[in-house]
Amino acid sequence: MKRFGVRLAEYLIKAVREAKVHTSWINPNTAYEAAVLAFADALRNVPAGSAFLRDFLPFQRRIARLGMFNSLSQTLIKLTAPGVPDIYQGCELWNFSLVDPDNRRPVDFSYRRTLFAELKTLATQTSEHRKTGVRALCDTLEDGRAKLLVVKSALALRERWPAVFQKGSYVPLAVKGKHAVHLCAYVRIAGGRIVITVAPRFFARLLGEADTLPLGEKVWGDTAVEMPFHRRDNQYTCAFTGKC
Repeated sequence: MKRFGVRLAEYLIKAVREAKVHTSWINPNTAYEAAVLAFADALRNVPAGSAFLRDFLPFQRRIARLGMFNSLSQTLIKLTAPGVPDIYQGCELWNFSLVDPDNRRPVDFSYRRTLFAELKTLATQTSEHRKTGVRALCDTLEDGRAKLLVVKSALALRERWPAVFQKGSYVPLAVKGKHAVHLCAYVRIAGGRIVITVAPRFFARLLGEADTLPLGEKVWGDTAVEMPFHRRDNQYTCAFTGKC
């Protein structure tokens, strides 16, 4: 496996050459490219405890956390909205590849099989235990299991109810309340089957500086999704926890 410094250098050369501002593939400006790589190396080798890192790392952690929230929402929408979903190799978990050829590096399928087996075991437990397990995944977002759970659960539902996703109608759902703008909601319906997708968005404005999950009444207040198709005898089940 290539070291990160080599991967980053290959990406930067490709990026600046294809931008065709100060250098290009046809007319490479080696002095400019060397300066770009030297700047990148200087950033990678900033001493621990430096003023730069003290200022940068809290920002980086916050942006990374918001990015994971966004990725979960985007993944769920991709797998439940009309159309044919596409998952690039290795992207069942967080993927930090740069542009090609970096994103063609070998995928660690053995690691993914191990995590998948854990999620299969979780799916056999009671809904209360599954709820606790899913919450634990949210508390350890960095390991990528939460994203794998979204992919696994959504694809399993597509396999179970193919007509809903192949031929089902798509109906946007209205959201009301204090944070209505922060929810994307819609329903897919076919043959009496109903699949509701609710995906949060605009996390930076929703959570502010709070280091918390976008869950619960404390975050959402009176925000609610309107369901005009609902009937009194309808019963809904969470695809992730099995809770009714």
